[in-house]
Amino acid sequence: MGCGKSTCAKMLARTGCMIIDADQIAKNLMNGDADIREGLVRNFGKAVVAEGAVVFGALGEAVFGSFKNLVTLNGIVHPKLLDLLYKEVSECSAPACILDAALIAHWAIEPWFDVLYWIQASEDIRLGRLIQKGALPAQTLKKRMRLQQKLFAEPQNGKWTVLLNEGTLEEFKEEIEQNRLF
Repeated sequence: MGCGKSTCAKMLARTGCMIIDADQIAKNLMNGDADIREGLVRNFGKAVVAEGAVVFGALGEAVFGSFKNLVTLNGIVHPKLLDLLYKEVSECSAPACILDAALIAHWAIEPWFDVLYWIQASEDIRLGRLIQKGALPAQTLKKRMRLQQKLFAEPQNGKWTVLLNEGTLEEFKEEIEQNRLF
């Protein structure tokens, strides 16, 4: 959260790339798949679905209450999500296709891609960016960031290019351009 994955994807999209937004596809999937919604209700309570749609605020509160809940959510959503993402990536007709997703290394789907970027920034910088967006209180953001970080560590294989995003937007643009591999 807040490291700059989506910002990087948008910058690269200006060169003619297509962005596949894993978070948006996951939200659409959760709202469109009755089995997933039933699994969410069964595991997190009736408050997470109202009138056939996921209440993402309530789901977030339930899921980010514990690492176990985060793993449970991922177990419900990710199998079908990965099928959809693979279809999107493999059918992409743009000159280049970008999967904007935090969990590529966790899912072990690196073989799907020719180029992989790992965007990183310190926790303080990421938190500051997220606070500036004003979506959630600082304590909530800190807790979510720490829970999510338990899912993965920086990949160690040589297929990833690490981009540091700790400065200005202009500095990040320069970092992307200097390390652009396509």
